[in-house]
Amino acid sequence: MVNAGKALVAEVVGKQAKGFDRAARDALEEIAKCAEIADSAERLKCYDAAAPRVKNALTVPAKFV
Repeated sequence: MVNAGKALVAEVVGKQAKGFDRAARDALEEIAKCAEIADSAERLKCYDAAAPRVKNALTVPAKFV
């Protein structure tokens, strides 16, 4: 029974880690799209809009520390 509990915890943590990885990847993809914008004002606007999601993606949840 203890091994089943450990397996369940490992599965849940693994899924959460994948979600965390996905958020980081999505934030990087958004920044990459901003980098392709030629107009400097529009590019800055894009970066400013993406910044909160990037900051959030870089914040490691306490459950992973």
